[in-house]
Amino acid sequence: MIFKYILYKRNNYIIYTKKNKYWFSKFCNEKDMMSFNNLHDFYKSFGLFPDIINLIQLKNIFSYLVDTNKTNLNDKLKSNKPCISFQDFVYSLALTALLYDFDESYSDIDKLLYLVERMNQSSGIQKCQMK
Repeated sequence: MIFKYILYKRNNYIIYTKKNKYWFSKFCNEKDMMSFNNLHDFYKSFGLFPDIINLIQLKNIFSYLVDTNKTNLNDKLKSNKPCISFQDFVYSLALTALLYDFDESYSDIDKLLYLVERMNQSSGIQKCQMK
């Protein structure tokens, strides 16, 4: 399973596992950061784009994450090229699940589990193993 842990904490969902750190490393740059193009490639590989999220939503998530952590990332990168860290990447997955247009009967945790299951059934795992 892609995500080993899904933790629920006061309406905030956090997804973390060693596996998604591995897959993050397959799409990030040498400084362990992910640009928008890398994030877009990940979403395409795992079947999230364009089926679950459209380009505008993905850009908005990326921009939001870059803006909220701009100071820390600029210090690490010493450049102005927008990038996100592993923690932001995980947060982008949670935001993607919450943005997906589900039936109103789905809880937030159901949305996350759907996203995880969809990623498990995608060809993204094989694509990562070939990189």
